[in-house]
Amino acid sequence: MTASAILAALSACLCETLEDMDRPAPCFCGVVPGTLVIPDMFEDCGGGRNGVAWVRIAATYPSQTVGVAYQNVGNCSSGIGYDIEVGVVREHSDYYEADTIDADDSAAIVQWQVDDMEAVRRAIVCCDSLDEKDFILGMYQPIGPQGGLVGGAWMVHVSVV
Repeated sequence: MTASAILAALSACLCETLEDMDRPAPCFCGVVPGTLVIPDMFEDCGGGRNGVAWVRIAATYPSQTVGVAYQNVGNCSSGIGYDIEVGVVREHSDYYEADTIDADDSAAIVQWQVDDMEAVRRAIVCCDSLDEKDFILGMYQPIGPQGGLVGGAWMVHVSVV
């Protein structure tokens, strides 16, 4: 499977999983280029939608084993490993519109974050288009609350030979 096909498969699984949740669908869900997901993607988001969900290449390297860089001399004949970030952030205006935030509001926002974290994990590990022996689910990294955006991303290590 090519890197582009892996990105497309993960994106399709992510978007479908988030659409099936009992909460607003994201404003954008898909493959993105570059190093960061830009909060500008929230502009002109209406229809009860909230958030940005993405799949992007975070790193790539010569590899013979999933998730491990092959750093021997002459490694040009090895396969390619990819670290793919799969994440979602949502806008929680309480974090930037209020002077203070109470414990109940904060706990509710954390619950949203945890629900999204679990949904993204489920989208990755249950994606029928991926062979489970060809990827390793890495760590989850929380994002925010900056500018009222809260969420996070999972790292998925894949190998393309």
